[in-house]
Amino acid sequence: MASFDDITLVKEPQYPVHDYYCFINLFQKQAEKFKHNIYLRYEDLSSEGEIEVKTLTYGQVDLIATNLACDLYEKLGNKSVISVLEDHSVYYLIMLYTLYKLRIPVQMISARNSSAAVCSLLQQVNSDCLVYGIYYQHIKDIVSEENRNVECFPIPNFDLENLLKKPLNPIWSEILDQNFTEEDLDRSVTIVHSSGTTNMPKAVIWSNRFLMYFIQTYLQTFYKRKQFEFIEDENDILIGITPSYHMFGTYSNYHCILSGGSIYYFREFPPTAKHTIAVMKKENVTRLNAPPYFVNQIMHYMEETGDIQPFQNLKFLATGGAATPKKIDEFFLKNNINVLNMFSMSDAEKHTYLEHYDEDKYQLIVRKGSPFLATGIQTRENGDYATKDLVVKSKVIENGYNYVGRADDILVMFNGEKTNPLPMEDTIKSNPLVANCTVIGEGQQLTAALIELNFEAVKNYCLDTVIDKVHESIRKANEDAPSYSTILPEMVKIIPFSKHLVASDKGTVSRKRSIIYFQTEVDDMYAKSLTKKIAKRKMCHTVDSNVLETNVMTSVIRVLRPAVAIQKEVSLFKQGLNSLLSIQLQNYLSKDIYPVPQDFLYDYPTIATIVDYFSKANIVNKPKEEIPVTKKFNYQATTDILDKYLQSASKDLIPAVVTNYSDPNDDREHVVMLTGATGSLGSAILLKLLQNPKVKTVYALVRGNESTDLMGRIADSFRKRGYPESELYEAGRVQALPMNVEQEYLGLSINIYNKLKSETTVILSCAWLLDFNQPVAHYDSECIKGLYNMVKFANKEINPIHFHFISSVSATGAYGIYVPEAAMPNNPQVALPMGYGQSKFIVEQLFHYLVEKKNMPCYVHRVGQLCGDSNTGAWNTTEMYPLTLVGGGSYMKKMPDLDTAINWIPVNYAGNAIVDIMMNTATRSPKSIDETIFHIVNTNEISWSSLLTSMKECGMEFEVINPKDWVQEVSKDRKNPCYRLLGFYQKLFTSDQKILIRWGTKNTSTLAPSMKQAPNVIDMLPVYLKSWKSVKFYNP
Repeated sequence: MASFDDITLVKEPQYPVHDYYCFINLFQKQAEKFKHNIYLRYEDLSSEGEIEVKTLTYGQVDLIATNLACDLYEKLGNKSVISVLEDHSVYYLIMLYTLYKLRIPVQMISARNSSAAVCSLLQQVNSDCLVYGIYYQHIKDIVSEENRNVECFPIPNFDLENLLKKPLNPIWSEILDQNFTEEDLDRSVTIVHSSGTTNMPKAVIWSNRFLMYFIQTYLQTFYKRKQFEFIEDENDILIGITPSYHMFGTYSNYHCILSGGSIYYFREFPPTAKHTIAVMKKENVTRLNAPPYFVNQIMHYMEETGDIQPFQNLKFLATGGAATPKKIDEFFLKNNINVLNMFSMSDAEKHTYLEHYDEDKYQLIVRKGSPFLATGIQTRENGDYATKDLVVKSKVIENGYNYVGRADDILVMFNGEKTNPLPMEDTIKSNPLVANCTVIGEGQQLTAALIELNFEAVKNYCLDTVIDKVHESIRKANEDAPSYSTILPEMVKIIPFSKHLVASDKGTVSRKRSIIYFQTEVDDMYAKSLTKKIAKRKMCHTVDSNVLETNVMTSVIRVLRPAVAIQKEVSLFKQGLNSLLSIQLQNYLSKDIYPVPQDFLYDYPTIATIVDYFSKANIVNKPKEEIPVTKKFNYQATTDILDKYLQSASKDLIPAVVTNYSDPNDDREHVVMLTGATGSLGSAILLKLLQNPKVKTVYALVRGNESTDLMGRIADSFRKRGYPESELYEAGRVQALPMNVEQEYLGLSINIYNKLKSETTVILSCAWLLDFNQPVAHYDSECIKGLYNMVKFANKEINPIHFHFISSVSATGAYGIYVPEAAMPNNPQVALPMGYGQSKFIVEQLFHYLVEKKNMPCYVHRVGQLCGDSNTGAWNTTEMYPLTLVGGGSYMKKMPDLDTAINWIPVNYAGNAIVDIMMNTATRSPKSIDETIFHIVNTNEISWSSLLTSMKECGMEFEVINPKDWVQEVSKDRKNPCYRLLGFYQKLFTSDQKILIRWGTKNTSTLAPSMKQAPNVIDMLPVYLKSWKSVKFYNP
């Protein structure tokens, strides 16, 4: 859709901005219209010291602000930006109207900000004036010292009784500029700022146009939806638990002026839930604006007392600033209390759109030219603005969405998995004993929780009861979380009553600042959890298999929390174990039974094999150090798996006959089936396929189920890599299908299966598990089985489907110093001794058999080390070499001295070469096995030492050390990005065998000449570093 460069496309609200031009002009006209209506109700102390409620009408507020503005004009009238630092109160609002009348932009600074944050905000907008409250004298002193050009003034004394007695300044219209023109629409009027929960707060400038549109947003929405019962009038009274300097507070303060209603101000802010409810009853309050944390307190009050009527009397309760927990939404709906969750601009019609973010989440994007864009914010290159607000499709309301949080909230774990902490936090906070909490884990192997208890609620319980109830909430939070996000019992830290989690003005916990505040406790928690030291408690020193099995099972259950019984003969990795949980299980086994190595569970992945290992290890007589695990590689397992598939192929597959292949210049269109389209290489291949005019359709098999947005996952992969998403939606050329290839008919219906089999001309299998720790047996069940089903899909008696397999140079890594473009002997020792390389070897041998015995056109692409895209610089930061270069060269400042050549090829060049080969072989059948082998490597080879030199030229400072010493240094620091690959480094870098291997490329270069033009990694390093810096992976 077009952007909103033409503002006339905007449907004007009830109060058109061109009728007023300036926000203060709108207020003045409304103040005249409703001059006898009560605008402000505020608490004050009576002469007896009791709280009494006083009022100011619209006319009185306008009078006071006008006179104050005249009084301050000489002192402040020449300032460029006036910043205000004061607590939320009725006086604050009057001060704002006073400054607006001076026609000078006003920056509202949160009273929660540190002095450094205040100085930063002043500098961001070039503010030359700070108006401060008496409690912020210390910050004013720092500002005066660090910003000599900022003039500071205390907020004037607000004696409202005397101010009301003063008559209107007779020359007010001469002092204050009352000439409002169209140019004022885009002039700055007020400046708010981000909460600073993830970084230093950022100033956000609002124009008059923006502010006037902003305060009319949900009024306009109610008119559009014909929900007139929710529209406020002059009889409404609003309570806003919303500080004036916050975006929500701005809305509370100003939207009342549209209807002539009033707003209630508390003397102490924020008020308690109990006091708020008392005021609601006494004043007959009809509207409440409150952040989610306060709404949560209200819900607990209603649950405990059953006193629901005051809330049912509200026209609606508006909340915003963060997502409300599902439990709160369900409670209010159940009790017929209208709740409006205000977030960003969900009802701005064509001003916004939803963009797929990740999995089932979408991000709200504001279009270029929208009046709802603040002034000077950082936008995308096309002018659109990414709000970072995330929603998911509602399962209850058709075409509805649930707000789930912010993009900044997502925790990227140590292994690259993403944890959304908000649903977990919501579940934990639903416990009335918990005042607040935050789930952490960015860059860590495990998630953890910092818990702040509700002192009033817990004081009547014993400590062990409190802890049990907290851990019960943790268990509930884990139930709906992915396994890699599980919070283990030892990763829960209850903070002291004397301290509090750091919260923003919205009442939401600042995760980053809380971690910094409790850094010692957080570091200690992670260190204790991940330590490999043996616990000082009695270990199991028995070899009785029944006792061993019980102890092993106990440790497994502690980690996996299975919903069904654990199967002893089935791999734990098939029952929920993953790389992170395996670390915990390895620790438990080491503590409770006997020390085992870090990669123990990959060699012994079932209960049965673990018990058998301990039984045979004679742990009773072993000293208390790690039991040596035999590391002789089991090549027989590879041979057994290969034999199984060769026997199956002999029986299952029919020999093919080729009848319709013609010359390479055949222009017929092709239908391609692709797996792995969301991966790095798969995305590059898909983009190249879509750019090829001979490709009619691409069927992309994507992991997921019926509810997964499969195209969204592909689009997300394109977006992350900087590829044009528009290519995906052109004429429906990409069809996303759920990938369940290990099932019969590939998990598809028989009709769709047969339809695809008749249409598809080429298959490319790019999806493969990349885990160097897993044994080949794991690859059999996870990868090879599904690929064999695709082979059966490709097998036809007449004209079988061309099948291309993405193999790896690791399938030939032990062959010798030169690997030709030819079939390898049927000997698994030509492949590297790890499950990944052995699994690729098995498929290669199977394909050789299919070409020779079944006349099937099956091709093997041995792909070498890939590096990032040469155009966008995108290179997955969880891969080995990005981790090595950044973790070693930048973080640890040490790099290994390797005697190796580098033939890394940019992923887009690899994708181009593979697609070129696919298209050039699509109309012919191979005459020999050797015609089906291709090597995708960079022909422009460089040395490791030249890469290290280039790293230093790019600004990295490090020393070069022996590889074994380097691995030892990595093992000392779990925060090092390299640490996650420690086991692999130990196998790769500590071996004394050093062989320089080269792969032949003559035949490959003939069919894919573009491969010769691939730049080397030295040429691309500055581009990669820039890309990693943009995603905060590389911080020089």
